[in-house]
Amino acid sequence: MLINPVQASVLAGLIVANLGTGVLAAALNGTFDTSKLADFWKRAATIFVAYLALGFIAHVATDWAALQTTMWAFLIAFMGDKIFKNLSEMGLPVPENIPLVNKLVNVPGVMLKSLKK
Repeated sequence: MLINPVQASVLAGLIVANLGTGVLAAALNGTFDTSKLADFWKRAATIFVAYLALGFIAHVATDWAALQTTMWAFLIAFMGDKIFKNLSEMGLPVPENIPLVNKLVNVPGVMLKSLKK
């Protein structure tokens, strides 16, 4: 299977959550710019195509299946970081250090720089 339907649904949900929180944060801060939406969709499409490409590679060369799982973990961490950043820009309290994300990138003690104030 090229792509896990559950993972595709979660990824689509994270993209929608990222878009929603980003637009809301920009609107609340008075920095909304429609040109940034095109940049967002380009970035989202790149992420999704990269995941599909790795799914294809993992389907053809089963030795590479772990690469798709690793990419999935990084996508979750990346999208989660973006959503937390948007929530922080809205003034909501969010944690500055997320241990699970740090474990995913295998760098102990590293804080998510985008979440620091």
